[in-house]
Amino acid sequence: MDRDYGVLSAMAAALLLLTAPALAQQQPAQLGSQQPVHVLSLWRCPAENVPKLTEYNNANLVPVLDRLVRDGKLDSYGFLRHLWGDEWNVGTFYHARNTAAFFAAYDELVLQVRQKDPNYPQSVQPLCTEHKDSIYLLARVVPSPGPAR
Repeated sequence: MDRDYGVLSAMAAALLLLTAPALAQQQPAQLGSQQPVHVLSLWRCPAENVPKLTEYNNANLVPVLDRLVRDGKLDSYGFLRHLWGDEWNVGTFYHARNTAAFFAAYDELVLQVRQKDPNYPQSVQPLCTEHKDSIYLLARVVPSPGPAR
């Protein structure tokens, strides 16, 4: 009987090893597809380049992002500047109703920015040394009740 469990365990492990790559590839598209998401893009930028990046964003990204929020394609967005902590000193965040809404809005952002700057985002990449993106499900959000009375 113990041997049967050993065989079953070995078969289960083999099945997991065979299916894990397929499950891993499917997971990002399926994970939270109907849940709100928080997308965070972080960069490491030399301090002297941060004003240049800010100027570029204000001229090229902000008008498009404002329109995407106004049109309901994004819930909100914002820019982050380093105050204290690690070496990731510039950030952009987006809130969207789900992953599909975010990717549709991001595609529209890139297309519209490229109308002004055909080399975007490659044109701003030299301003920073590293970049990373993360998508988080909004597991719990507690809105402010407003100003204290």
